[in-house]
This record gives sequence, structure tokens and C-alpha cells, in this order.
Amino acid sequence: MDGDISTISRLDKNLVHKICSGQVVVTLASAVKELLENSIDAKSSKIEIRLRGHGSESIEVIDNGVGIREEDFEAGKYCTSKLSTFDDLSCVETYGFRGEALSSLCHLAKVTIHTCALDAKIGTKLEFDSSGQITNRRSLARSQGTTVCVNELFYDLPVRRRHLTDPNRLPKEFAKVISMLTAYCLVSIGVQISCSRIGKKG
Repeated sequence: MDGDISTISRLDKNLVHKICSGQVVVTLASAVKELLENSIDAKSSKIEIRLRGHGSESIEVIDNGVGIREEDFEAGKYCTSKLSTFDDLSCVETYGFRGEALSSLCHLAKVTIHTCALDAKIGTKLEFDSSGQITNRRSLARSQGTTVCVNELFYDLPVRRRHLTDPNRLPKEFAKVISMLTAYCLVSIGVQISCSRIGKKG
């Protein structure tokens, strides 16, 4: 019996990050919510959400906000512009402040960002690995704002991926997204939020 008892060991950092990321983004609706809040916090007046295959294939959030500055490109965990000390929590006026959203999504999906900051002369396309590090970067022409594309959400978590892509469950998950977006539309004064569903590729 004693031979079956495992010893306690420290978890690999990547495994810890993956487990923690799975607590930040647990459903399709929570993934869309995190991206929507980032766009609202970026002072966007127009936010367009495109869900391919009800969101199981890809989530694309397009805004006309202030964009991402070059020094903020890395999607590191607990990296945020919203606060710098614990006391700042008492006066936070944004939805996001923990610095977890994009980092968590990088661990759970394949993430690409197109952005052009307020004072930038040209836009940038960024591709990330699972740790939030930039793997590919190139310049591109685009207007001010940011487009975040999240592909194959939960691709590395088989149980959640099967749940998300289940034809019987997917319409219900999509309905939860619409319900969540409706709530944000009601309270986001001066922000136009739209959502479209695109059929699967092929």
C-alpha cells in the first residue's frame, strides 16, 4: 500500500500557468467577456465581435480604441496598466486590472493581435506562443484600434474542447454569449457593440 503513495513535488511552471489560466477563462462566454472588457477599457466607441462556428473555431474582437503601445506588446501574466500598488484597487475605474486576460487566452488558444496605437504611424501584427511571448511580428497598414483573434479555444484541454465543440451544447454556449453581451450593451453608454455569427470554414 505504501508503495502506491506519491511524493509531493513542485508543479512545472507551464502546468501551473495552464491550470490558473483555466480558472480565468472557463467558457466561451468568459473568453468573449475578457476581450470585450479590454476593448471597453481601451476607450472604444465601436466594438465588433465575430464568432466563427458559434465561437468554437475562432473569436474575433475588433475595436477602434487607443490600441496597444509597443512597450505593452508582450502578453505577460499579471502585466497591467490599470494599477501599480495595492492601494490603487480603491480607485480602479476599469473592468480589467489583474493582467490575466490575454496571458490566459494565450495558454488556452492560438492568439493573434493586429493593433495600431493612438500615436503610431503604422500598425503591427503579433503572434504569440502559449506563454504570451511574441513569436512573429510584422508591420501592417490599419486604422487606430485593435483586433484580437482567438483560434481553437481550449485546443490543449481535451475535455473542455469536446464540450465546446459538441453540436448539442454549442448553441447553448452561444446563447450565453449573447446574454452576456446584451447586459454590457445596457450599461456601456456611448459604445456600439455588435456580434455576428459566421459559418465554419469549408
